[in-house]
Amino acid sequence: MAQIISIRNSLTEEPWVPFTRTTFDEASGVTAIRWQNPSGFTLSWAIQIGETGEEQTEIRVLSTDAPAGTAGTITAATDFSHPADTPIYGIKYDKVVFGVDTGGTNTAGTVATITSGTVNIGADSENTILDYSSGTSTDAYKVKFRNSVTTDESELSDWILPGGLKFHTLGRIRDRTKAKLFDSGYIKSDDTINDWVNEWRETMTNEAVDVNEDYSIGTVDITFTGTQEFGTITNADFNSIRRMRMKTGGTSVYNATKMEQIDFDDQQTFSESRPYFYMVTDNVFGRKPNNSTGTAEISYYSNGTELTNDSDELPHSMRGYSKSFVHYSLAQAYLKDGKQQEFTNEMSLANADLGRFKAQLVPRSQTGVTQIKYVESVLEDEWI
Repeated sequence: MAQIISIRNSLTEEPWVPFTRTTFDEASGVTAIRWQNPSGFTLSWAIQIGETGEEQTEIRVLSTDAPAGTAGTITAATDFSHPADTPIYGIKYDKVVFGVDTGGTNTAGTVATITSGTVNIGADSENTILDYSSGTSTDAYKVKFRNSVTTDESELSDWILPGGLKFHTLGRIRDRTKAKLFDSGYIKSDDTINDWVNEWRETMTNEAVDVNEDYSIGTVDITFTGTQEFGTITNADFNSIRRMRMKTGGTSVYNATKMEQIDFDDQQTFSESRPYFYMVTDNVFGRKPNNSTGTAEISYYSNGTELTNDSDELPHSMRGYSKSFVHYSLAQAYLKDGKQQEFTNEMSLANADLGRFKAQLVPRSQTGVTQIKYVESVLEDEWI
């Protein structure tokens, strides 16, 4: 069964893309485009004439002459006429290369370029597509951009999975946000919305920690050799240590007690069966004793993992509240556009979802931060 593979034409949104406009009306069939400013343009790079998705937008490649002066020379004549002030983007690439991982729904395989899978970027549409006749529902795909003259290539994309992205993935949340905007054209980069999504993920994580300090826990093992005293936790999501256990002699494991640096002196002795640790900096700690090889088994409070790839999914506990991410992102878009009332409305909806999310995390028999745990009975004559 054939598969239709689609990649969004997003090169004009990249921060490195130089930009100018046509100086005069240009007829079709010309090989020189008169532009206002060639600054930033590079010889043999592809340029896009017009906005992505407009019917007469087209891509051409600059000649081997260094761009300068009032016009840029292109290697093939234009197909369409373009009025003055038409945008010109230096997008570098003019081709899309589609690759497949056969049976790769687990995204763990190697990508092979598809035969006849290198096609022109279809800039007159929002997406470039490939009708892959040999594709199956168990394949996964990646794409990259290529310059047909210099053969330079971009990095591979995120995985494109059969059936598309899941509802609670970064890519779908971003698309859901754009679909609700009257005009998302002023948000030129997907990274902007990605940042908003991750801001809200941080907010939800912090709210969850308020009612459950063990909500987001990571683990890491730090190995010590010889008399090494200090260890560094390099995990990007590390916040602070929740628990540490010291393993010595390959088998014995003991809970380590936290102390402050000023709580011991150089003459003090320590036992392997009663280890201690202390913090030196935010992510560097010391151990006592430090006279043998061992491993620190650490559980730590985690800041959560940033969503970077389109296929990255929200944490399980947040998936039922993906709409709150859309509300928050919409609020930030309206604020950016100076629409204060719309911003207020969307933030109210986001905060309402945040409240329900926080309440859901509280065990049914408790009341969150106001809970009182019954420990043991107290006799009347023991009352104070």
